[in-house]
Amino acid sequence: MDASFVRDGSVLPGDGGVSPRPNGPPRLPAADRIVELPYMAPAQLVAFTLTATPAQLDVHFSVDTTGSFGAEIDAMQRDLEERLIPEIRARVADSAFGVSRFEDFPIHPFGDQADLPFRLLSPVTTDVARVRAGVDDLDRPLGSGGDIAEAGFEALFQIASGAGLTSAGREWIAPFAGTGLGGVGFREGALHAIVHITDAPAHAASDYGAAVADAHSEADARAALAELPAFVLAAVGSAEARSSLQALVVGSGAVVPPVGGQCLTGLNGAARPPEGGQCPLLFDIASDGTGLSDAILDAITGLVETLSYRHVRAEFDTDRLGFIESFEATSATALMGVTPPTRVDSPPTDGVFDAFEDVRGGTELVFTLRLRNVLLRDLDYEQAFRITVRIVGDGVVLAEQTLRIVVPAVSPEGAGDAGPADAGPLDGGVSGDGGP
Repeated sequence: MDASFVRDGSVLPGDGGVSPRPNGPPRLPAADRIVELPYMAPAQLVAFTLTATPAQLDVHFSVDTTGSFGAEIDAMQRDLEERLIPEIRARVADSAFGVSRFEDFPIHPFGDQADLPFRLLSPVTTDVARVRAGVDDLDRPLGSGGDIAEAGFEALFQIASGAGLTSAGREWIAPFAGTGLGGVGFREGALHAIVHITDAPAHAASDYGAAVADAHSEADARAALAELPAFVLAAVGSAEARSSLQALVVGSGAVVPPVGGQCLTGLNGAARPPEGGQCPLLFDIASDGTGLSDAILDAITGLVETLSYRHVRAEFDTDRLGFIESFEATSATALMGVTPPTRVDSPPTDGVFDAFEDVRGGTELVFTLRLRNVLLRDLDYEQAFRITVRIVGDGVVLAEQTLRIVVPAVSPEGAGDAGPADAGPLDGGVSGDGGP
């Protein structure tokens, strides 16, 4: 859990003291739940029930824009707002999108003078109009690409790293100057997916020789993807492109289990044999663009629904007011035929199972937050604070919720209250010390 405490809409002072009562009602943002914590009262248990699936998804389209790829780009432009964005957001509501294009270095025989190895058209954003403008620019104009292979590995390296490329004193690609992660502005805490769309194999860095001595290799791209991290999904229009990208797709972790012993990733969903018992999210598409949108949606769905998490826990950096006594990984219900995750006591150990390990996507997880107020005495006015809770699996936010902690005012008659409200988007409740 990442927990931050705010009083009346302002960050608490460093000494943890209580600020004077403001004039008028508290200026607090909306909260998902309200929990009352009278001074020295029994602990309150707040249950969080969630499904192990990303709360945020960033999808970046990396598109081959050489002349042979015009039909595929037409298909993407046609389906972007009709199918791709709405259907992906039906899977993960908070989805953002970006788009870039690539051809090759403008050096004979690799590319023509107007070609580029990488060009960002839209950083990752939730603004559909901006994404639409980027996709529309994919064929304005189409490039050439020269020989058969293109600068696919360089493009993927730039998307993951944003490092740019200067070689022999010439700047081929400027470093990314925007905000966010990598070279396209991925959001921290989101699941990062790169959909690489091409009909050409990628050049090895050594192909360019002294012409671009510092061009980035497949190994460079793999390292940058792992550091981000990001998954590479691919839609390819040739056997050569499939062979060139398979190791990178598998190495990024973009694989799913077979269905009936087969991978339904061939042209129009045709079966292909598994690779090492898994199905790389590497889909065949026709040269006229047929099947591209289906391939993109199948790849995203497969990644989101089958992704496994090595470690899921709720972490917090600070608890200045001491409200949090523990945050326990209470129970897990796995899908049929799937091994349930293990509850563990993360180091430094304290005797509380606070995390799950080996969590398959779709597993239902229950965490219990134990809260108690042993610091702030009841005053003649209500004191209110805010805690932001994030449950994270391998760096990906699976759930986020805001709690409003209320220390009630002293009641002259000593009358109790009706208890806290629960308006959270996650299932769960608030109870006294007897249990969740």
